[in-house]
Amino acid sequence: MPPLLLTIARAAVIICFELLAFFVFYNHPDGRKAVYFSWYAWVIDLLAIASGSAIITATLYAIHHPSLFTVDVPGWVFMIAFIIGSWQAAIHAVKVVIRLRWKNRAEWE
Repeated sequence: MPPLLLTIARAAVIICFELLAFFVFYNHPDGRKAVYFSWYAWVIDLLAIASGSAIITATLYAIHHPSLFTVDVPGWVFMIAFIIGSWQAAIHAVKVVIRLRWKNRAEWE
């Protein structure tokens, strides 16, 4: 398997695990208390998803283009940056899904 496809496959596994874990947490009654229903919550979530996706994209690009840096950057730095970006995007993506799923707040509790 080419290195780029292997990296994308690993990234997909990490993101799927995060999405599943966050969905289980936020779908729980205690986790739902962290999901807000206001007009600005949508803006925050969409900006956070865009920001997390940008971090993910920049990290994946940097992994396969080491000539971007004048010094050797250890691989764990890229892994941490990817996890931070995917964590941010996944949390807010799950919050959007939960918010759409529970439109009627009377059913919430």
